[in-house]
Amino acid sequence: MKDGAEGLRRVALALVVTMLVCSAGSATAGHEPLGAPEPVSDPDQGDNPPVLAFPGAEGGGALSRGGRGGKVVPVTTLDDSGPGSLRACVEGWGPRTCVFRIGGTIRLARPLVISRPYVTVAGQTAPGDGIQVVIRELDGVMFWIGTHDTVIRYIRTRNGGSHFSYQPGRGIGLDGAHNNILDHVSMEYCGNDCISVNQPQGRFINNGVTLSWLLVAESANDGANRTAVIVGGGVPSIAARVVDVDVHHNFLATHDHRLPKIGFPGVRVVNNIMFNTDFAWINMGEAARADIIGNVFREGRQRPIREHPVHLFEPFPGVTVSAHLANNVSSRYLPTAGTGDIGEWNALVRRVTGENGQDRGQGAVPDPRFHRRATPFSTRSRGVAIRPLRLTGSGQNLESLLLRDGPPQGQGPVGASRKLSCDGRWLPRRDALDARVVEYYYGDSAPGSRRPQQSDLGIAPFTAPDLASGRPCADSDSDGIPDACEHARCGTATCLEASALAGDGTGYTNLESFLNGR
Repeated sequence: MKDGAEGLRRVALALVVTMLVCSAGSATAGHEPLGAPEPVSDPDQGDNPPVLAFPGAEGGGALSRGGRGGKVVPVTTLDDSGPGSLRACVEGWGPRTCVFRIGGTIRLARPLVISRPYVTVAGQTAPGDGIQVVIRELDGVMFWIGTHDTVIRYIRTRNGGSHFSYQPGRGIGLDGAHNNILDHVSMEYCGNDCISVNQPQGRFINNGVTLSWLLVAESANDGANRTAVIVGGGVPSIAARVVDVDVHHNFLATHDHRLPKIGFPGVRVVNNIMFNTDFAWINMGEAARADIIGNVFREGRQRPIREHPVHLFEPFPGVTVSAHLANNVSSRYLPTAGTGDIGEWNALVRRVTGENGQDRGQGAVPDPRFHRRATPFSTRSRGVAIRPLRLTGSGQNLESLLLRDGPPQGQGPVGASRKLSCDGRWLPRRDALDARVVEYYYGDSAPGSRRPQQSDLGIAPFTAPDLASGRPCADSDSDGIPDACEHARCGTATCLEASALAGDGTGYTNLESFLNGR
């Protein structure tokens, strides 16, 4: 089997020591997977059929195959490892879909390393209150993704706030990983970067990544970095080749900075809400070129800052950082949605003297002749185009879309906010922590006058909820499609073949048709 040979060649892909490029610090040595590097190669442009990862998927990773057509791997235990564990599925071989027969909290002893391609983690299948993952390792990382074609949806990663405490680390790291999508994931209490997309030496180029409909909030650390998302870093000459990394329709709340940090030359930041930052919003440096469209930058009442939303820093001689801005809102500097003209540029963008530099309400406007692009990127090599919501007024329509309504397919607002019923309908499932974070936005408040520290985790309000395990749906043939769904679609409890095409012309399998909900 082609994937088996490829898997043998890639066993060590996600096990390379990779020090993320961060001005204020890097990952703790000894806590990242180790292994041998692989020659850098651009991914095969013809690797994917024209089928979305799921209905409504957008951006660079929207055509990820995930586990389509492969085996179903039931997750039946909350143990760190062993038969029936989440680890057994994600670290397995061949195309595979992880479906959950249990809800609750998985406490990891070490990171989950996804080094072999074609995997779907379908958190929407978990019964009860759903799935959250925590880790006890110093500077721990939940998921290390070093391969292609992964789809991760409807899980919660929380590096703290449970009934045991530890140093918070990163939530999800993608290193030399292409054609991947993270969607409807909740992330709280991570430390230095809740999500990092990094380009190390000797790995595949990170082209084609989507971070969508995520709730990323309340990063916690005793150190300087309590940050949200980094899309950049690594070896500059290689990182300069990364394109089609898309950060769209996310809620990034209560961090120090990096909402996100951008270092790659093909990044789109579209229709996100950035709320309650400490000293910076979007940091652009290295080889950054980005489209920044239809975002809301809103200060928290308890943490007012005077920083302009977009900072440009050029660390490398001869490398020009540039951006296209349109239709953005800033609660301080542009309270009504911009029109993409020079006035929006002048209102929102400032040059700084370091990656984490501040303008303190002043600073110089970068010369638009060299740094401002009047139009967005005209081409993409990976994924599908994002269709931005055009903001009206102060962006209330984006607030409703992200925090209350969700996309038209019924998949719910940001975070792990939905589950599937046994007959395949979407049902609400926003847990108490996510609900509190969203309520702070609407209440224009924050948990207190300071960010959570390591010592705060596990003490109200900085706690992760206890999630009920629930009762799994009956599934007589153990194919991942509940009996109720099969009976509704074809008359008996075992009449569908999970890996067969659904027959509706969409290109999805019967299993995917269930996972996509209705």
